[in-house]
Amino acid sequence: MTDTSTYEYFQPNPVANRTHDCVIRAICAVFDISWDDAFDILAERAKQMGTTMDENAVYGSVLRQYGFNMATVPSYCPDCMTGKEFCEDNPTGTYVLGFDGHVAAVISGRIWDTFNSGDEILMYYWYLPNEGDK
Repeated sequence: MTDTSTYEYFQPNPVANRTHDCVIRAICAVFDISWDDAFDILAERAKQMGTTMDENAVYGSVLRQYGFNMATVPSYCPDCMTGKEFCEDNPTGTYVLGFDGHVAAVISGRIWDTFNSGDEILMYYWYLPNEGDK
């Protein structure tokens, strides 16, 4: 049985496509907006920057605009941290976690995603300073 104590199934895609839209889903979750609105925000910023909307620089720029800061974590074991461990250590607050090739929202200690990425190794995360400076 899979531990779901730190996972919340979240599929905001309007036609429930299982596609490479993790950045859109994460923005959608942390800002509590529709998938279409998140898509539009990211697409506009990507267009302004002359790149694609799943680039770290694009969604990082959007998150910074709304007050998020970024922090890195050790990505080498035995000091590495999984998404699940991050959730257990941060039971409150709103975050965007960065893994190798994937991002996911964390809200109140639960990963909001189409799959449970709790076993993935965390590389960096975005957080709101007023929710606890990390």
